[in-house]
Amino acid sequence: NDGSYYERTWSAAIASEPDFVLITTWNEWHEGTEVEASREYGFRYLQLTRKHASQYKGLELPSYPKPSLRLSVEEAGGGEYRLRVRNEGEGPSVVAHLYLRRDGGFAVVEGYSVEVNTTTMLVFIPYIEPGGEVELKISFSGEVGSVAVEGVAWSAMGEEVKLPAIVFSVPVEEAEARKSFEREVGLLAIAIAALSVILAYAYRVLTRK
Repeated sequence: NDGSYYERTWSAAIASEPDFVLITTWNEWHEGTEVEASREYGFRYLQLTRKHASQYKGLELPSYPKPSLRLSVEEAGGGEYRLRVRNEGEGPSVVAHLYLRRDGGFAVVEGYSVEVNTTTMLVFIPYIEPGGEVELKISFSGEVGSVAVEGVAWSAMGEEVKLPAIVFSVPVEEAEARKSFEREVGLLAIAIAALSVILAYAYRVLTRK
């Protein structure tokens, strides 16, 4: 109900002019009884708590500092890149979502990531403190072409902050070189497996005598 029951309960509590208000919340996420920020409800209940707690005390709470994330990318060779996410703001980024979109090919990201579709990946970054930096290693293969990275971060009070997008290109020769290397590694693995079978057969023949 998007917090409507929670709001009605708060309003009734404030109207009764109580000496104090007790908020009960459980960390059993499957019960759906938490006030903390969550995947299902976002920051909705945390923001409602702030709103009604300030009304109850008759106070205007100060605004919470926001994060300010900056993206940069560095080529590491062999189809590998380092994507850096730096928080230049005064507040922490409690969670950030990065969208990695490419023209084609394949990409592997070290970290919490999920495939959105055949050319887009969603990367989760749980927390970046003010002045902190996170480095993500990305490996590309195939004809990748152009890559665009954009995203959004959230402050401790659930305010959204968009990240300035960056765009870079993965040279075809690098991607093809990596693809060729992977193909050679695959052929080598097949050759080793075949040799193992031959040696095992030869051993059986020799031990029979």
